[in-house]
Amino acid sequence: MYMCLLFTLLVSCITFFIPTIPGKIVFFLTALFLAGYADHLNSRKKDLEIFKRHEKLLSISDKLDKNWKS
Repeated sequence: MYMCLLFTLLVSCITFFIPTIPGKIVFFLTALFLAGYADHLNSRKKDLEIFKRHEKLLSISDKLDKNWKS
């Protein structure tokens, strides 16, 4: 995973200095890929936080249910 990101960064840095149209297209596409990947990681982090909150609420609910039944 990290090797893919490093390779993408390397290609991006190399193609940034190529003054041709294909070089600029590759640079633009790698920048889009990195931005999309960063957004993907950010959304997974938010999903994990929501899941942890949900688990915490479920455990509180279970404790309250046990206390109520006793």
